[in-house]
Amino acid sequence: MFSYIFNLPTNDNKTDDNYINELISQLKTKLNSDNPEYLSYFTETAFRRFIIARKLNVDDAYKAMINYITWRKSKNVDSIKTTDFQTESKKKLLFKIITH
Repeated sequence: MFSYIFNLPTNDNKTDDNYINELISQLKTKLNSDNPEYLSYFTETAFRRFIIARKLNVDDAYKAMINYITWRKSKNVDSIKTTDFQTESKKKLLFKIITH
């Protein structure tokens, strides 16, 4: 099913759930070895999305996830709270931070 929807390689049963779960496990191990905190940035669904989006390539998915974490940290995304957006000026500031 995944191979048809996402145009993934179809040889060697590489698109079944067991294989994808194995790749997710490899990706988690790789992220955890860099920094265990990195795992908290992603849900199970996010791991699956990154693996599938990178055509089942663990190294490419890993690089994309590291880039995502780096971007979040550079923009201080985790420090933003919904209560911070009480005023219009704060909303404009957030837009400026995210888009630049």
